[in-house]
Amino acid sequence: MTSPLRLPRVLLVSMLLGTLAAPVVAADPKPILIALTEANDALIQQTLLQRAPERGARGVGEKIMVLAAAFTNEHSPFFHDPRLVPALATRIDSLGQMQRRDGLFDMGNLDSPPDSAFVLKTLARGQFFLTRDAAVATQALREKLQALILTTAEGVRQGGIHTPNHRWAVCSALAQVNQLYPNPAYVQRIDEWLAEGLDIDAEGQWSERSPNYNAHVNNPSILEVSLLLKRPALLDAVRRNLEMSWYYAEANGEVETVASRRQDQDPGARKYLWEYYVPYRYLAVRDQNPRFAAVTRRLERDGLAEIGADATNMSSALVLMREFPEMAGSMPPDAALSVDFAKVFKLSGVARIRRGEMTATVFGGNDWHLGLGAGSGLSTNPAFFKFRKGAAVLESVRLTPMFFTTGFFYPEGLKVTGENEYELTQTVSVPYHLPLPVQHLKPDGVYPLTPDGRIFFRLDYASRQQDLKTLTTKVVVREVAGAFVLDFDVQGLAGVPVALELCFRKGGTFTGVMPSTSGEISGERSPDAAAGDDAKDNFFLKEGVGRYTVGADTITFGPGSYRPLHIRMEGLEYANYKGQNRADGYRVYLSGVTPFKRSLTIK
Repeated sequence: MTSPLRLPRVLLVSMLLGTLAAPVVAADPKPILIALTEANDALIQQTLLQRAPERGARGVGEKIMVLAAAFTNEHSPFFHDPRLVPALATRIDSLGQMQRRDGLFDMGNLDSPPDSAFVLKTLARGQFFLTRDAAVATQALREKLQALILTTAEGVRQGGIHTPNHRWAVCSALAQVNQLYPNPAYVQRIDEWLAEGLDIDAEGQWSERSPNYNAHVNNPSILEVSLLLKRPALLDAVRRNLEMSWYYAEANGEVETVASRRQDQDPGARKYLWEYYVPYRYLAVRDQNPRFAAVTRRLERDGLAEIGADATNMSSALVLMREFPEMAGSMPPDAALSVDFAKVFKLSGVARIRRGEMTATVFGGNDWHLGLGAGSGLSTNPAFFKFRKGAAVLESVRLTPMFFTTGFFYPEGLKVTGENEYELTQTVSVPYHLPLPVQHLKPDGVYPLTPDGRIFFRLDYASRQQDLKTLTTKVVVREVAGAFVLDFDVQGLAGVPVALELCFRKGGTFTGVMPSTSGEISGERSPDAAAGDDAKDNFFLKEGVGRYTVGADTITFGPGSYRPLHIRMEGLEYANYKGQNRADGYRVYLSGVTPFKRSLTIK
């Protein structure tokens, strides 16, 4: 039988397409733990061929964990294989050389408690397996590993964090160590972090809104703390996020990331529902939850290769199932999973619409209106509409009125204005500053360096009266008879150029669009431009209807609109430093001038 590990990602994605809500067929009769063991065995075979251990502390810790899992697994051909002992010893010694005197490691962040917590969890898991197995061959290794773990744990316990999810990573790592070497100080620190409250909202979204950190840190960490410290009430947060996550899942198993406040909001980022497998399965068994069981069976049927290949993850399915064997228990019969819904998440400013193979996302929950600019921990993706039809993907719709280089249209929230109708608005005002009043004049002409919302000069802006120029952008998204109509209304100062961008995932072909002329889009290749510029990916829909086809699936969009202009989507925050916020894919532009009133139909 072909190992599930051998299925490539491309095949998995095609298998997942449209199947998540189909009737479930019988899963592979092979027990799930055996299938995961086989996947890990393939990884161990590759590891034994390595001439040197991994370079980073996190990678070394992960290999210690999976080597220990294989050495102690009676279902594995590597059970008590003597070759694994020196492989473990080399990596334990390597980590000891990387460790700082305070027990912490450098991993991008220097002397980092939270990053060291990720390493600590893998070490504690590996030690748990080795200690439970108690083989004579690993006694010396266990003694070395114990010293390494305790030193790291003290650094993690005493240290701080940077991000919300770091708190739960630290808690779960300390809980793992406490299982091996009970210490009230570990539990006290866990309780201090938990006392801040779990940062999950009433709709089931964690505060960073990141599928990456939901799947790999928040959900598994809280699950583990709940189990290790016997605190079942903590599981409610995990349940709520899993219930929510189904509505963020695409027909092909991807998970929508547009609202994220972390790296996965970036253009081209992709996350998958299989990454949530561990808590789905554990709670499907524990709660006998038929919806979670339905998701779990589909992931095991169609995503087992990915789940197995993820063995080095600090909370991978293999290590969780070996640590908590009840996870491999029986699940209830499936409940039907909805594939026909319009679901609004008001607290995140997200509307998710699914009609079988067709999905759409309307987003108005960015953080731009807070005036903090762009940065880690802020939602600044300017995409406000996304659409999929089978394999054809419209990754983003973005809009820029070229209004004093204020940049993208960032909605100030999402408003539901009717059945299947959503409104997004933003008002931007830019001042011209009048002469200072007499009482604020200074004889030396030196005034405070102050901001006016866009720029910074020694002009004491706050003391001046202003002549404001204002522009209001409104977009209404309507679902109409299997299509989405986007009504644009940009009003205020007349004569403002407007650029509308539709970015499609690569892999298909167009009809009805025209390639752009070099120089029309900021960043296009020109004789003096950087070699990496990608003018070939820019197009205009000047009139009529455009079509984008991938295989048997076609997205139709139009009518077109065109006015010659030099397009730069980004505002001063990017332009001052020659930065870009480029959509990743084939970009089709429509253009006009205020007053700009257009309707665009996408189907």
